[in-house]
Amino acid sequence: MADSADTFLGVVITLAVITAIASGATGGAVTNPTSSGSNRTTSSTVPSVSTQSTNIPDGTLLACGGELIDTNTVDAGGGALTLQTYYSPVNGGRNCAVVTKTGTLAQRPGRLVITLQFHSYDGRKWPRYAIARSTPNARRVGGVYLDKTDNKCVRAWARFLPEDGPTATVRSGKVGCR
Repeated sequence: MADSADTFLGVVITLAVITAIASGATGGAVTNPTSSGSNRTTSSTVPSVSTQSTNIPDGTLLACGGELIDTNTVDAGGGALTLQTYYSPVNGGRNCAVVTKTGTLAQRPGRLVITLQFHSYDGRKWPRYAIARSTPNARRVGGVYLDKTDNKCVRAWARFLPEDGPTATVRSGKVGCR
């Protein structure tokens, strides 16, 4: 009788491990089709554990979902720093932002910092202000997000802080005022 109980327990543990590995491989992304019957989908992504530092309690998102509502680019030293802001109707409205460095700028060592906040807020605390700092030499950082943004304006900005040389900064105006 003990052998069959041990075998059963072994099967349950094995299935739990396989499920955990499969869940981790998908990155936790969930895509929900809209009910309007269109082909467009909005994507809501669960927070991810990240090696970047952030003030978001559960971490940044793996990717921003929804509609791209704003793009700002600044030329910097043979490359560019691009800030993108997204809107998704999940959680009372979610705005999310990412920054990417490209060209020769992408080869320069340094850190990226991105912030997203309610336009009228001047503090530095989550959930009205989100910030993330990249690991050294990252080309992209973000997935910083704010929820309950419907009918409220947000603003975003990002900086590249190179190990040597001048910093580069890109800013959005107030966006997402829905």
